[in-house]
Amino acid sequence: MTAYLLTVVAVVVLQLLRAAEAPAESGGEDGWPHRATAAQRGIDVACVAVLAAAPALRAWSIGTDTRMYVSMYNGAVDPASWRNSSGQSVVELGYTLWEFALKSLGLSARWFLAATAVVTNGLQYGAIRMIAPKMLPAISAYALSGLYLFQFNGMRQALAIAVFMFGMALILRGRRSGWAVLVVAVLIHRSAIIAVLAFALSRRPRSRTTFSTRLVLLCGGTVLALLLASAATSSFLTHLLGDKYGAYLGKDLGSGRGRLAHLVLMLAVIWFLHSTPIPGPLQCVSRFYSLGLGFQVVGLQLSVLDRGTLYFTAALPLLVPALVSHGSRARHLVLWVGIVTYYFVNLTQYGDLLPYAWSVP
Repeated sequence: MTAYLLTVVAVVVLQLLRAAEAPAESGGEDGWPHRATAAQRGIDVACVAVLAAAPALRAWSIGTDTRMYVSMYNGAVDPASWRNSSGQSVVELGYTLWEFALKSLGLSARWFLAATAVVTNGLQYGAIRMIAPKMLPAISAYALSGLYLFQFNGMRQALAIAVFMFGMALILRGRRSGWAVLVVAVLIHRSAIIAVLAFALSRRPRSRTTFSTRLVLLCGGTVLALLLASAATSSFLTHLLGDKYGAYLGKDLGSGRGRLAHLVLMLAVIWFLHSTPIPGPLQCVSRFYSLGLGFQVVGLQLSVLDRGTLYFTAALPLLVPALVSHGSRARHLVLWVGIVTYYFVNLTQYGDLLPYAWSVP
């Protein structure tokens, strides 16, 4: 557990140093973060390196799927032939292309894991840097998130989530190229379709900071009931997600501690958002996050859709600065206790993360 805790401590210390470079750090007149100083950019690079270190240097025994990704990289990727590599691949085209590119550069599986960790955390950090007005609470929330731990297991989907978040940040900053980045996310992991559709829906209506909680819960409950009662609904999702993911619909039934902890955290955050002034640029993010509540309700029983909730989880660090800038200290305490509880439940209960073991390239 030491490696994970040291990562959190190092990130917080670096962000304190970064904040000291600009004591009045906050959003500018347009609501977006100020331009970083040279010293802050150096700290940004160091922070990404710290975040990437544990997943990059992990032994292949850490995480449920690490050995599978290593085996795929070593056995299914032919650097001499894209046709052979794509033909042997059992995953999406975008991820296969990522593997092929790194294998063509002569990188071993160890360096492949390291490169993926750097890109995943770099894109997440970059998205937060573009959107969050205060980096200290935002990056601290990311380092303490179940999403950060998820990359030790679902490395491919974690990469897709990072690409999605970066694309969303570009769009919110008014850059249409962000939509192309969202397509890349879908090409890496098909589950990103859910997030892209939810984000498009969140672009309207602009008069609300969240969608109706009752309506979202009702929709989530209705979908859950249909999935449990209707084979046709399950078949539709199987077709949407692909046979590989659709096959999970009948597996891993029942609520786990992590899912319940995350549901409680989402309910608390959405409740706080109702009474928190959200800057204009972040209102779309707030609406997007509120939609995740419905997916988490469905995910209480269906693990494949529970993993889809992670796209919405990734939006929470963007909202934390606003949440801790308003309200009582008791509310802030509830928020951080919820975040830390979800982190430790994921760390101790799931994914073969403990005890941590490392291996150098």
